[in-house]
Amino acid sequence: MLGVVTAGGKCGADWGQRSKLEQKEIPHKASGETYVWDNVKEKLFLEKLDDFLMCNGGKQPTMQILDLWATQFNSEFGGVPAYGGTLYQKKERMKKIYRGWKVLQSRTGLRYDPVTDRVICSDDAW
Repeated sequence: MLGVVTAGGKCGADWGQRSKLEQKEIPHKASGETYVWDNVKEKLFLEKLDDFLMCNGGKQPTMQILDLWATQFNSEFGGVPAYGGTLYQKKERMKKIYRGWKVLQSRTGLRYDPVTDRVICSDDAW
């Protein structure tokens, strides 16, 4: 399983640290392959990113750390291999979507109810 923050608030041992065996170069993405994200992969990536940010005072993960996470994703899920760039691009796309949602909320008053998994808004907004 991918690393987590323990109850005591200490970060897992895999946060950017590589064993001597893992310090080999990770190959670049082969042309024509597409990494497919599903809800499980996206949730695990978001949890891992959130934990990392909490453990490191908001400091963004480096490409070396993203490469390590990609190696862990590959061993966990298989299929088309993920690379550090894959994770970086996903993070940037999710950031863009989140910013768009926040702008939409501020302009229309839309809210999201996670219990019902629905968007809530006034009749005027519809």
